Amino acid sequence: MILYLVNGNVINTGSAIDISKKILLQLIMLITILFLSLENNQAN
Repeated sequence: MILYLVNGNVINTGSAIDISKKILLQLIMLITILFLSLENNQAN
């Protein structure tokens, strides 16, 4: 499913690098949110 979506995006944009950057940004955002959540839980 994910590979299908990525392949579709690569065909649309013509650039796999853009897709990689988007995925990396999403992962960084997700990790940051999880980290902040853990910090808040420890503070409480």
